[in-house]
Order: sequence, then structure tokens, then C-alpha cells
Amino acid sequence: MDSFAISQFISLYLTKIIGAIAILVIGLLLAKYIASGIGKLIEKNPKINGWVNKFFGETEREIKFGRIVVKTIYYILMIFVITAVFEALGFTILTEPLNKFLGNISSFIPQIIGAVMLLAVAWILARIVKFFVIKGLMLVKFDEKMAVEEGRAPLSQAIAEIAYWFVFLIFLPGILSALSLGGILQPVQNMLNKILSVLPNLIGAGLVIAIGWFIAGKIREAAAQILRSVGIDRIGKEEVEEKNRLSEIIANIVYVLILIPVLVAGLDMIGLSAVTRPATNMLDRVLGFIPNLFSAFVIIYVAYFIGRLLGDLVSRVLGKMGIEKLLADMGLITPEGAKTTISVMAGNFVKIAIVFFAALEAANILGLDMLAGLVDQFIVLVGHIILGLVIIGVGLYIAQLVAAVISSKKSASSDMLSTIARISIIVLAIAMGLRQMGIANEIINMAFGFTIGAVAVAAAIAFGIGGKEMAAKALAKLEKKSEE
Repeated sequence: MDSFAISQFISLYLTKIIGAIAILVIGLLLAKYIASGIGKLIEKNPKINGWVNKFFGETEREIKFGRIVVKTIYYILMIFVITAVFEALGFTILTEPLNKFLGNISSFIPQIIGAVMLLAVAWILARIVKFFVIKGLMLVKFDEKMAVEEGRAPLSQAIAEIAYWFVFLIFLPGILSALSLGGILQPVQNMLNKILSVLPNLIGAGLVIAIGWFIAGKIREAAAQILRSVGIDRIGKEEVEEKNRLSEIIANIVYVLILIPVLVAGLDMIGLSAVTRPATNMLDRVLGFIPNLFSAFVIIYVAYFIGRLLGDLVSRVLGKMGIEKLLADMGLITPEGAKTTISVMAGNFVKIAIVFFAALEAANILGLDMLAGLVDQFIVLVGHIILGLVIIGVGLYIAQLVAAVISSKKSASSDMLSTIARISIIVLAIAMGLRQMGIANEIINMAFGFTIGAVAVAAAIAFGIGGKEMAAKALAKLEKKSEE
């Protein structure tokens, strides 16, 4: 190669190198100037950073959106500059993949712009929906009615956030389609289709539950007011907390009984048959049991008032008849110092007896056969015990009366005979009373027989010892007559 060819080669490549350096310097300056200019425009408008931070939900740390944009634009422009430099140097091996890469970026830019525009529209609509959801829930005082605990975020805010991100979910398939991300688009589209197919039923269920909840609350207030007006709270203690009063308890039961079918209907609209089927069966049983429960309650309630009325009447009648004086004269009671009179005890017994009979009937209505049987047996047992006590009381009175009659004869053996008669009658009365109560019949029969036998033997022995001299005289007379 001669010197002329060498000089031409050097001048050619020297020109390319100088051109490449010029392109590099100018491109570097332009990239830096353009990127910094866009960054200054973003910094002059602080709302952009605020919007970006709100969109990504960043509150603790701030996203420097301007810096991210400046660096991104700068590096993209530098790729173009480097490609131009390699092109000027004639390095086609390097420029071909770079040109292909830049071509892909250039063709992808419209898709990015479309996706960004869709994202911006979704963000605007999401903000609008969130605003109206919060205002609507505040208008109906949703948080106050739901009684959210202190220190926790309001429930209305959580619902608004769900609505906010749901708007983005609706726009997500369009954004993915604009970016040609078919692999991600298909499952997202299927998920959204399922959500949208359930959404009408979900909204309907929400409306049904909300309306039912509102109506149940109003009925609870009305029921509590009606029950308070009829004086049902007087059945229990007067000084109790308002939430523990009988009227409030019954009103809450009514509230739950109304709300359960509403919830079942709402879940059925969503299609949750696995939940609604057992809930419906339970509800059918509860609703079928309510009339019987109401009837049992009415029976016991009426029996309580009737027992109270009859018990007071019995107490007054026995008091006017002087039952305490009569029993005191009979020697059965000592009324001095007694805290409760016999007439009051009899009135209370009448109340309890009437309520017990009502409870027996209520248990039969409710289908509680075992409980009804136990109550029935208890009533029979109480009847036997009361009848046994009456027999013992009458026996004590008769024993005292007979003893008094015998003692009035003023004979030498009247005191002993009166004691024997009184003890015998008392033992007989106690035996009859205990037998009527059904307490150890065989033992009582044996004890009674032994007692009567002992009394007879004692009387025979006493008669034999006391009549020994008389018997000797009678035998002497008989012997004398036989000798004559």
C-alpha cells in the first residue's frame, strides 16, 4: 500500500471519528438539556408528584417522580446518540441490534401512551367513585351505625378503597391489551368476567341485607317501646341496666329472628347454596318452634298473674279466718316471733303450685317430654308430702285432744293412760303420714307393728303386776268355796 492510499484511509477514518465525536458531544448535550428541561417542568408543578404518590399509596416516603422521568428520558436519548455514533463509525455489527431495539421501542411508545391514557382515565374515575362512596356513607351515618371501635379506620374508608381499586380492575384488561400483554390479559379477563357476572347478584344481596337490617332495627325499637309500655319490665328486677331489661332482650330476639332470613336471602342471591341450605333448615326449625315457644311463654305468664292473684286471695281469706290462732290453739304452731305467717305461706304455695302446673303444660307444648315427666313426678311427690303432713298434723291434734280428755278424769292412772294414748296416736299418725309420702313403707310397717306390740306387752305387764293382790284374793275365795 503506497503513501497516498494510507493518507486516504487515515483521512477517511479520521473524518468518521471526528464526526462520531461531534455527534456524541452534541447528542450528550441535547439529551442532558432535554431531560433537564422536562425535569424542571415537572418540578414547577408539585401536583404531579402528589398525584403519583397518591396513586401508588405512598405516604411515609415520597416518590421523586421528576428524577425518575429525567433519568429515563436521558438514557433513552443516549441510546439514540450511541447508535448514531456507531453508525457514523460504520460499526454495522453494533448498529443493527441497536436499530432493531430502537425500532421496537419506537413501535411500543404509542402502546405505552395509550396505556398511560387509560391509566389516567381509570385514576380520575376511581377518585370520583371513592369521593361519592365516602360522601354517601357519611350522609347515611354509616360509621356511627356500625359502631366502629376507636383507633380503627372507619369502615366507610375501607369500602371506598375497595371501590377505588375495583375501578382500576375494570380498566386493567384494556391497559394490558394496549400493551399487547396477551399472556397476562387472558387470566385477568376471565377473573374480571367472573366478578362482573357475580356483581349484580352481589349488589342485590347487599341492598336486600341493608334494607332488611334497617327494617329489623326499626321493628326492634318499636317492639321494645311496646313491651315497655305494657309493663313487661316489672316481671324482673326493677333496677337493672337498660340493655338487660326484659323488653330489650325480647326486642333483640325479634331483631335476630328478622335478620336471619334476610341474611339467608342475601346469601342465596349470591348463590352460596352450601351456606344457605343448612341455614334455611335451621330457620325452618326455629320458625316452627316460635309459635310453641310463644304459647308456652303466654301460659307461664298468665299462670304467674293468676297464681299471684289467687295466692294473695288465699292469704287474705286465711288471715281473716284466723288460721294462725286456730293452729296455735291446736298446739301445732307457736306464732310468737314467726317471720312468715301460715296464711302467707299458703298463698305462696298456691302461686308456686299454679306456676308448676303451667310449666308442666308448657313443657308438653314445647315437646320436652323428659322435662314434663320430671315436673309431673315432682308435682305428685309434693302432693303426697303435703297430704302426709296434713295427716300428721291432724294426728297430733287428735292425740292432744284424746290426752286432754283422759287427763280430765282425775284418776290415779289417768296421766299414764293419757301419755300412752297420745304417744300411740302420734306414732300411728306419723306412720300413716310417712306411708302416704311413700318413704320406706316396709320399715314403717315393721316399726309400727313393733311399737303397737311393745305398748300391748307393756300394758299387759303393767296390768299383771298391778293386779297381783286382787288376783290372789279372787283365787283364795274360789279355793274357800271349793272346800265348803
